[in-house]
Amino acid sequence: MKLKLPLFIAILVIVVILLNRFYTNSKVESTNISYLNIRFDEEQPIIEYYDGSEEMLNLKENVFLFFNGSVVEGAIVKIVDGEPIVPTEVISTLFNAKIKENDNEDIISVTLKGKKIDLFINEKYARVNNENYTLDIETQKIEDKIYVPLKFISEQFGAKFNYYDGENIVEGQFPILPNYKQIMINKYPTFVEPLSNEEALAILRKELEKAYETVYGKKYESYKGNLSDKNLSEEDGWRNFISNKLYIKGENDRYYIIPVVFDFFVDKYTGDVYVFYQGANYVIYKFDPYSKDAFSFAG
Repeated sequence: MKLKLPLFIAILVIVVILLNRFYTNSKVESTNISYLNIRFDEEQPIIEYYDGSEEMLNLKENVFLFFNGSVVEGAIVKIVDGEPIVPTEVISTLFNAKIKENDNEDIISVTLKGKKIDLFINEKYARVNNENYTLDIETQKIEDKIYVPLKFISEQFGAKFNYYDGENIVEGQFPILPNYKQIMINKYPTFVEPLSNEEALAILRKELEKAYETVYGKKYESYKGNLSDKNLSEEDGWRNFISNKLYIKGENDRYYIIPVVFDFFVDKYTGDVYVFYQGANYVIYKFDPYSKDAFSFAG
């Protein structure tokens, strides 16, 4: 039996849309936040990255930098007159842009895909493909490094820029590391669709169901009893929570934040699930539903 042409076209369109979503989402790589460990030692705070490398911190001055949800290692960000500036090598790292310094004229050129930004040392002025712009902060030399305006360059290259001051949370810009200054920049591939709230909750629910089966050694069954019963066993308490009480308390460009015991992060583009421990240290690790300790959340 042959399909009628309109029906065949409709099916083909649906298949193409689904394949396109799968393909584009697969182009977004997982982030590097797993096993991020910030040790708040009074004498010398240290941040340890996923690869085991460490960096000393000055928590009064340091501003954490994230790009597409990944922490940018070793990035130096200074806030001057309320505006973030960074060494030119940070721009090169973020955008794979070419940097050229003309010492004779004190001009720094940043080029990416046909767009050229000329910045002038000690001037609140920039030229972008021969169009002039007034800046909020001047390009400047600090300790033999040239610092350039991060927000202006990011937006010129089509990225979205968000700054968290360590105190005031803006809707849709929930910080990755609460209570500490951070900049979140993002530029995702065109046409990539993030997971919806419902999809993120479904992913976490499925992971927690697997964890329940690992920890208790029995098949998970949805809880359908009294939702407000305070005398449930530990097992039934988890079943009730997993079935009925998951919700999203915040989000940023990359993660949905869902409170369990600790906060869980669900990656909007890969579906990866992370656990964030916010205590004496800040630790982020990938959730393992097949661990016997999956429900152990020691403080």
